[in-house]
Amino acid sequence: MSYGHLTLEQRYQIAALYRAGHSHKAIAEAIGRHPSTVGRELRRNRAGATYVGSVAHGHAKRRRHVASSRPQLPAATLALIDEGLAERWSPEQIRGRSALLGHGRISRTTIYRHIHRRGLRHQLRLPKRRRGYGRGRPQRFTDRKSIHERPLEVAALSRLGDWELDTIRPARGGGVIVTMNERLSGFIRLGWRPNGKADEVAHVIGSRLWPLRRHVHTLTSDRGSEFAEDTGIERELKAAMYFADPHAPWQRARNENHNGLVRQYFPRTADFSAITAEQLQHAEDQLNDRPRKRLQFLTPAEVFFNYERIALQG
Repeated sequence: MSYGHLTLEQRYQIAALYRAGHSHKAIAEAIGRHPSTVGRELRRNRAGATYVGSVAHGHAKRRRHVASSRPQLPAATLALIDEGLAERWSPEQIRGRSALLGHGRISRTTIYRHIHRRGLRHQLRLPKRRRGYGRGRPQRFTDRKSIHERPLEVAALSRLGDWELDTIRPARGGGVIVTMNERLSGFIRLGWRPNGKADEVAHVIGSRLWPLRRHVHTLTSDRGSEFAEDTGIERELKAAMYFADPHAPWQRARNENHNGLVRQYFPRTADFSAITAEQLQHAEDQLNDRPRKRLQFLTPAEVFFNYERIALQG
């Protein structure tokens, strides 16, 4: 089977066989092409119910000429696409960031065309797997603060400093990644412990959020046993900790979404016992420097560290 552009002779053959009532598959076999090629040719170059080989060939040549004469993207825009893909940005994030930086808005088609032309398809982010929520029986946190007691500012996203907590585990083996994400900005902190014991998890949360304690007002987690040392966390960070209802992951939807992003770097099949501090920092930096649509394509780091200035501007 041959590839490349159809020749004038092949188009004459298509016209004759099409007029004779042959199927796309039969025409494709006759000219040594895939049936989808024949179907696409007839859709694009047929005039009503009529297909004329010479006319179709002229249409195709004109389209190729127009495509080749399109202005090339500026080098800075091409560099932004390449850098964004390397940082695991989605095409939508690349488009939005390009507009924010003054490069103009790139069409999604242009980005995908560049990806396929350069052979960069492997750098596209993979679809996220659906996550299961079963972790055994929930702990009885009857004397803990409920998510329904949180200040109204938390749900309203009207301030910086309200964090959601969770843990990510591998399919098999030891090692736990602790995720801490700030709700308004999407800024994330990651930590690792060899197991999910409550004192180990509390140590990670305290050490990772202590440098940012000026911007830690509340913490929210599920009712897993790994968060049983909540009083110690509250005391260290001087912040109130709240617990979601059992089996209600939608109450921490932002955290669930962030866990999916972290899984791009540490899939379920990974060996969590061998994760290094450098690997965690790399994932954290990339996620915090990834532009987000809901932030008008600013990055979480830009919003988190410039919140007062951004809030004053509007």
